[in-house]
Amino acid sequence: MSKYQTVDEYILAQDASTRILIFLLRDIILSTSTEITERLSFNCPFYHYKGMLCYISIEKKTVYIGFCRGSILKNKYPILEIKNRKLIASISYKDLEDVDAEVIQSILKDSMELNEKKVRFLK
Repeated sequence: MSKYQTVDEYILAQDASTRILIFLLRDIILSTSTEITERLSFNCPFYHYKGMLCYISIEKKTVYIGFCRGSILKNKYPILEIKNRKLIASISYKDLEDVDAEVIQSILKDSMELNEKKVRFLK
């Protein structure tokens, strides 16, 4: 059973500074396209557009936005961190000042295009 029942419940359960960061990322994601939908999956906010698009997670006072096709976009967006993952790449944030809405929306738009084309891995 999920610890949280809704995305709002997840966000409101965080401390104030983390909550502000999550609300900002959420607004950036949802303002990128009216076709992006939000739901709680894997106990964190997930965003979908013709498949899984991205998610927001928290680890040790750091907020991450993970892009489900991010590894494909790593060369175009060096800010993306691959870590030990094959498909997902993420950006980590500790401060509001570090968030660049234009970069996030650009990555989201490219990710949406990959979802439209059903691209999973680079060949």
